[in-house]
Amino acid sequence: MTMNKENIIKKVTDIIQKESQLEFTIKIDDNLSDIGINSLNFIKMIVRLEEAFDIEFPDEVLEYDKFNTISEVATYINNFLLNNKKIISQEEVNKENG
Repeated sequence: MTMNKENIIKKVTDIIQKESQLEFTIKIDDNLSDIGINSLNFIKMIVRLEEAFDIEFPDEVLEYDKFNTISEVATYINNFLLNNKKIISQEEVNKENG
């Protein structure tokens, strides 16, 4: 399945909803700390996101205050996936051009 930004937002929201264990539905612009994501939950969330999207967050973005909202997390993942696709596409072009 192709991951567009809408799919990414849904998946990120589902993961954060489970990690925060809230009874109410969270919105993409809710502040993560306001919905109960503390530093420990943040690390668990990152691990779940890495597994779900088959990515690895670089160390420089693993600080608790790097992402404030679901939207920011989803935007980062979307950009990461887009950039990796561009790299793969460029490698394929280079192989074809020999």
